[in-house]
Amino acid sequence: MPAFAYVTIVLPLSVTDTLTVYELGNWSRHWEKFDLDQEGGELSAPDTRLLVTRGGKAVFQYALKDLATTDPDSGDWWVNAVAMRAAHLCSDRLDVAYLVVQEGNSGGFYLALVRSGTSYKLVPVADAYQGRLVLFASDPRRIEVWTADGAGACGACSKPFVVEKLQFDGTKYRQISNHKARKEYAGFQNSPLVVNP
Repeated sequence: MPAFAYVTIVLPLSVTDTLTVYELGNWSRHWEKFDLDQEGGELSAPDTRLLVTRGGKAVFQYALKDLATTDPDSGDWWVNAVAMRAAHLCSDRLDVAYLVVQEGNSGGFYLALVRSGTSYKLVPVADAYQGRLVLFASDPRRIEVWTADGAGACGACSKPFVVEKLQFDGTKYRQISNHKARKEYAGFQNSPLVVNP
Protein backbone atom coordinates (compact mmCIF):
# COMPACT_ATOMS: atom_id res chain seq x y z
CA MET A 1 0.00 0.00 0.00
CA PRO A 2 1.35 3.46 -0.83
CA ALA A 3 2.71 5.45 2.11
CA PHE A 4 0.30 8.34 1.40
CA ALA A 5 -2.86 6.17 1.35
CA TYR A 6 -5.71 7.10 3.70
CA VAL A 7 -7.05 3.91 5.34
CA THR A 8 -10.82 3.89 5.96
CA ILE A 9 -11.63 0.25 6.86
CA VAL A 10 -9.62 -2.68 8.20
CA LEU A 11 -11.60 -5.92 8.43
CA PRO A 12 -10.17 -9.33 9.41
CA LEU A 13 -11.45 -12.04 7.05
CA SER A 14 -9.69 -15.01 8.65
CA VAL A 15 -6.73 -15.80 10.89
CA THR A 16 -4.41 -14.96 7.96
CA ASP A 17 -6.42 -12.62 5.68
CA THR A 18 -7.28 -8.95 6.18
CA LEU A 19 -9.27 -6.57 3.99
CA THR A 20 -7.95 -3.00 3.95
CA VAL A 21 -9.96 -0.29 2.21
CA TYR A 22 -8.01 2.87 1.45
CA GLU A 23 -8.15 6.01 -0.65
CA LEU A 24 -5.37 7.42 -2.78
CA GLY A 25 -7.20 10.60 -3.79
CA ASN A 26 -5.90 13.93 -4.90
CA TRP A 27 -5.18 16.44 -2.18
CA SER A 28 -5.50 20.15 -2.78
CA ARG A 29 -1.76 20.44 -2.01
CA HIS A 30 1.16 18.36 -3.19
CA TRP A 31 1.83 15.30 -1.01
CA GLU A 32 5.41 16.22 -0.28
CA LYS A 33 4.24 19.59 1.11
CA PHE A 34 1.16 18.36 2.93
CA ASP A 35 1.19 17.80 6.66
CA LEU A 36 -1.81 15.68 7.79
CA ASP A 37 -2.01 17.69 11.02
CA GLN A 38 -2.34 20.95 9.08
CA GLU A 39 -5.73 22.39 8.26
CA GLY A 40 -6.70 23.29 4.72
CA GLY A 41 -6.09 20.06 2.79
CA GLU A 42 -9.07 18.65 0.94
CA LEU A 43 -9.48 15.23 -0.58
CA SER A 44 -11.12 15.09 -3.99
CA ALA A 45 -11.59 12.10 -6.28
CA PRO A 46 -10.97 9.62 -3.45
CA ASP A 47 -9.86 6.72 -5.72
CA THR A 48 -10.99 4.02 -3.28
CA ARG A 49 -9.02 0.76 -3.36
CA LEU A 50 -9.52 -2.69 -1.84
CA LEU A 51 -6.58 -4.78 -0.71
CA VAL A 52 -6.65 -8.25 0.81
CA THR A 53 -3.39 -9.38 2.38
CA ARG A 54 -2.41 -12.82 3.63
CA GLY A 55 0.54 -12.88 5.97
CA GLY A 56 1.44 -9.35 4.81
CA LYS A 57 1.39 -10.18 1.08
CA ALA A 58 -1.28 -8.99 -1.35
CA VAL A 59 -3.65 -11.70 -2.63
CA PHE A 60 -6.36 -9.41 -4.05
CA GLN A 61 -6.40 -5.76 -5.19
CA TYR A 62 -9.16 -3.70 -6.79
CA ALA A 63 -9.82 -0.03 -7.64
CA LEU A 64 -13.51 0.93 -7.37
CA LYS A 65 -13.14 3.25 -10.37
CA ASP A 66 -12.83 0.07 -12.49
CA LEU A 67 -16.19 -1.26 -11.32
CA ALA A 68 -19.11 -1.86 -13.66
CA THR A 69 -22.27 -1.54 -11.54
CA THR A 70 -25.39 -3.64 -11.91
CA ASP A 71 -27.31 -0.77 -13.57
CA PRO A 72 -25.92 0.16 -17.01
CA ASP A 73 -27.87 3.48 -16.92
CA SER A 74 -26.33 4.66 -13.62
CA GLY A 75 -23.49 6.58 -15.26
CA ASP A 76 -20.09 6.65 -13.56
CA TRP A 77 -20.87 8.41 -10.27
CA TRP A 78 -19.18 5.60 -8.29
CA VAL A 79 -15.76 6.82 -9.48
CA ASN A 80 -15.84 9.27 -6.52
CA ALA A 81 -17.46 6.82 -4.10
CA VAL A 82 -16.02 5.73 -0.77
CA ALA A 83 -16.57 2.58 1.28
CA MET A 84 -18.65 3.52 4.31
CA ARG A 85 -19.26 0.22 6.12
CA ALA A 86 -18.23 -3.42 5.86
CA ALA A 87 -19.20 -6.70 7.49
CA HIS A 88 -17.77 -10.20 7.21
CA LEU A 89 -20.04 -13.26 7.34
CA CYS A 90 -19.04 -16.88 7.04
CA SER A 91 -20.86 -20.20 6.86
CA ASP A 92 -20.18 -23.60 5.35
CA ARG A 93 -21.87 -22.26 2.18
CA LEU A 94 -20.25 -18.83 1.78
CA ASP A 95 -17.33 -16.76 3.10
CA VAL A 96 -18.12 -13.15 2.17
CA ALA A 97 -17.41 -9.54 3.12
CA TYR A 98 -20.13 -7.04 2.22
CA LEU A 99 -19.31 -3.39 1.50
CA VAL A 100 -21.58 -0.35 1.47
CA VAL A 101 -20.17 2.22 -0.95
CA GLN A 102 -21.60 5.74 -1.24
CA GLU A 103 -21.02 8.98 -3.11
CA GLY A 104 -22.56 12.02 -1.50
CA ASN A 105 -25.60 11.56 0.70
CA SER A 106 -27.96 9.71 -1.58
CA GLY A 107 -26.37 7.39 -4.13
CA GLY A 108 -24.79 4.11 -3.18
CA PHE A 109 -24.18 0.54 -4.10
CA TYR A 110 -23.37 -2.72 -2.41
CA LEU A 111 -20.57 -5.14 -3.16
CA ALA A 112 -19.69 -8.64 -2.02
CA LEU A 113 -16.08 -9.77 -1.73
CA VAL A 114 -16.42 -13.55 -1.99
CA ARG A 115 -13.66 -15.96 -1.07
CA SER A 116 -12.90 -18.17 -4.06
CA GLY A 117 -10.32 -20.87 -3.38
CA THR A 118 -7.17 -19.10 -2.19
CA SER A 119 -8.22 -15.74 -3.64
CA TYR A 120 -11.27 -13.46 -3.78
CA LYS A 121 -13.69 -12.14 -6.37
CA LEU A 122 -15.68 -8.93 -6.26
CA VAL A 123 -19.39 -9.35 -7.03
CA PRO A 124 -21.64 -6.31 -7.57
CA VAL A 125 -24.86 -6.75 -5.57
CA ALA A 126 -27.14 -3.77 -6.30
CA ASP A 127 -27.39 0.00 -6.57
CA ALA A 128 -29.54 1.84 -4.03
CA TYR A 129 -30.91 5.34 -3.45
CA GLN A 130 -30.90 6.52 0.20
CA GLY A 131 -31.01 2.84 1.09
CA ARG A 132 -29.53 0.18 3.29
CA LEU A 133 -28.19 -3.34 3.05
CA VAL A 134 -29.62 -5.93 5.47
CA LEU A 135 -27.57 -9.08 6.08
CA PHE A 136 -28.47 -12.30 7.89
CA ALA A 137 -25.77 -13.97 9.99
CA SER A 138 -27.67 -17.28 9.85
CA ASP A 139 -27.42 -17.35 6.03
CA PRO A 140 -24.77 -15.07 4.44
CA ARG A 141 -26.16 -15.85 0.95
CA ARG A 142 -29.47 -14.11 1.72
CA ILE A 143 -29.70 -10.29 1.79
CA GLU A 144 -32.19 -7.43 1.53
CA VAL A 145 -31.56 -4.24 -0.43
CA TRP A 146 -33.69 -1.26 0.58
CA THR A 147 -33.95 1.65 -1.86
CA ALA A 148 -36.18 4.74 -1.93
CA ASP A 149 -39.19 4.29 -4.18
CA GLY A 150 -38.50 7.01 -6.75
CA ALA A 151 -35.24 8.72 -7.66
CA GLY A 152 -34.96 12.31 -6.52
CA ALA A 153 -36.99 11.75 -3.35
CA CYS A 154 -36.33 14.31 -0.62
CA GLY A 155 -33.40 13.13 1.51
CA ALA A 156 -34.82 14.33 4.85
CA CYS A 157 -38.48 13.49 4.14
CA SER A 158 -40.27 10.25 4.95
CA LYS A 159 -40.80 8.18 1.82
CA PRO A 160 -41.71 4.65 0.79
CA PHE A 161 -38.94 2.09 0.29
CA VAL A 162 -38.79 -0.96 -1.93
CA VAL A 163 -37.27 -4.03 -0.27
CA GLU A 164 -35.62 -6.43 -2.68
CA LYS A 165 -34.72 -9.88 -1.35
CA LEU A 166 -31.70 -11.43 -3.09
CA GLN A 167 -29.75 -14.66 -2.79
CA PHE A 168 -26.24 -15.49 -3.99
CA ASP A 169 -26.28 -18.45 -6.39
CA GLY A 170 -22.51 -18.96 -6.51
CA THR A 171 -22.03 -16.52 -9.39
CA LYS A 172 -24.32 -13.53 -8.81
CA TYR A 173 -27.14 -12.21 -6.64
CA ARG A 174 -30.58 -13.19 -7.96
CA GLN A 175 -33.84 -11.56 -6.94
CA ILE A 176 -36.14 -13.80 -4.90
CA SER A 177 -38.86 -11.20 -4.29
CA ASN A 178 -39.54 -7.52 -3.75
CA HIS A 179 -42.20 -5.54 -1.94
CA LYS A 180 -42.87 -2.06 -0.60
CA ALA A 181 -42.02 -1.55 3.09
CA ARG A 182 -45.05 -1.08 5.37
CA LYS A 183 -43.69 2.13 6.90
CA GLU A 184 -42.07 5.17 5.33
CA TYR A 185 -38.53 6.19 6.34
CA ALA A 186 -36.44 9.34 5.94
CA GLY A 187 -33.43 7.28 4.84
CA PHE A 188 -30.66 5.22 6.32
CA GLN A 189 -27.55 7.42 6.25
CA ASN A 190 -26.74 6.58 9.88
CA SER A 191 -27.36 2.84 9.46
CA PRO A 192 -26.62 1.83 5.85
CA LEU A 193 -25.61 -1.70 6.93
CA VAL A 194 -27.57 -3.93 9.31
CA VAL A 195 -26.67 -7.49 10.37
CA ASN A 196 -29.61 -9.53 11.69
CA PRO A 197 -29.26 -12.91 13.43
